[in-house]
Amino acid sequence: MDRTQRWLACLLGVQIVLLAIVHPPFARRTASAAEPLLPALASLTPRMLEIAAGDGGSIRLVRDSGGWSLAQPAGYPALADKVDQLLRTLKGLTAGRPVASSRRSHAALKVAGNEFERRLRVWEGGGRDPRLELYVGSSPGPSVTHVRVAGSDRVSEVSGLGAYDLPADAGSWVERRLVDLAAADVGGVEITNRRGSFALERRSGAWAVRAPAARANVALDQGKVNDLVGVLCGLTLDQPAGVVDEAGQGFSAPEATVVLARAPSHADSAGMRAAGAAQNPGSTLGAALAAPGPSVTIRIGAPVPGKQDQRFATRSGLAFAVTVPRYSIDRPDTVTLGELLKK
Repeated sequence: MDRTQRWLACLLGVQIVLLAIVHPPFARRTASAAEPLLPALASLTPRMLEIAAGDGGSIRLVRDSGGWSLAQPAGYPALADKVDQLLRTLKGLTAGRPVASSRRSHAALKVAGNEFERRLRVWEGGGRDPRLELYVGSSPGPSVTHVRVAGSDRVSEVSGLGAYDLPADAGSWVERRLVDLAAADVGGVEITNRRGSFALERRSGAWAVRAPAARANVALDQGKVNDLVGVLCGLTLDQPAGVVDEAGQGFSAPEATVVLARAPSHADSAGMRAAGAAQNPGSTLGAALAAPGPSVTIRIGAPVPGKQDQRFATRSGLAFAVTVPRYSIDRPDTVTLGELLKK
């Protein structure tokens, strides 16, 4: 080999080294990671979402001029912020590492048409067929999930979306609180149940009996009353049940009726919040569940058919009934004034 050949060979070696530095031959290809998983979302306006679980549960969310609501019971307000956050997450998803490209792998990865963890469908209009369909499957590691877009056999890994982000029950998409009122803001309590009725009011920071008048001077155990108010303000629903049926759901003769009155210093601010919510009804469920006036009334109705551990409940300002766990309403159902007296 003469000097010229050696020089050319050396130059070729340098070029090979530089090429290996700029384009590592064994590095993981990441170009596909920048590709949007659902590019069609950027150009459509979702009007209905359907989330189905592999065990058969499903939920539909629809959007109209009033914002997001449940399809069943129709019109029940959904948490608009939560739905919008899900849509932002979907738009931001990118296709990660490819896992499989054969239909034979779909069932094992839980992204098959009849075997999945979650199936998400998105409609833009009133057509029968969805514009988008996504299968969310098994998770091979923390924050990583197998997904497949309908119409393709390709299965990819994504981060930022898992089956737990797509609950398929109505209760996960609505405001769970029955009372949008902090215990410290309550200035009065009235309870009527099968064991009697009484009314309390807060005077100069201390609880006193307002009714029955014959017991107006008895001393109350302040801690017990505060605990009771905390329980009442913490009541939460399990699932929406449908439009109120006074007789069928037991509200014509309720098991218990609770009235929570706002302290006078909080009534004006509550009215301002209600007015603001009315101007922007689609922002949160606050417009539907927040107390519109100085007091909130909760009624506990009959047992839910086939579910003796559940009761129907409703509240003022809400045209729907909900279900609540039996144990959570035990206090308003059974409490008496005598239990709250100072010993």
